[in-house]
Amino acid sequence: NAYLIGPTARTRIKDTSPIFYIRLPESLSIDEVVLVSLYAKSDRRELEVSAQSGIVGSKQGLRMEVMKPFETQELAPRLYKIATSILGRGEYLFYLIGSADAFKGIQGK
Repeated sequence: NAYLIGPTARTRIKDTSPIFYIRLPESLSIDEVVLVSLYAKSDRRELEVSAQSGIVGSKQGLRMEVMKPFETQELAPRLYKIATSILGRGEYLFYLIGSADAFKGIQGK
């Protein structure tokens, strides 16, 4: 599991279909950006990035149910407008899957 300290983010959004703008470095593409919901705990927020089991084995990657759909529009080189579907109350994160380095145990940023 990946963790963020604190039960909630400081940035709060009331709009249920917010629009975001993101500028990506040259090394990443918009196809490597995923919007995910986080599991809120009393002292942290979590995202499961892999699972291990003695019977089934291990699984790498994000669970389908935490990934949220969004539409993108490129406004300028590497600058994107991201329009989300209706999001419920909760904690969300833009996860960069292209930043993974399995050798170092890093699943993304």
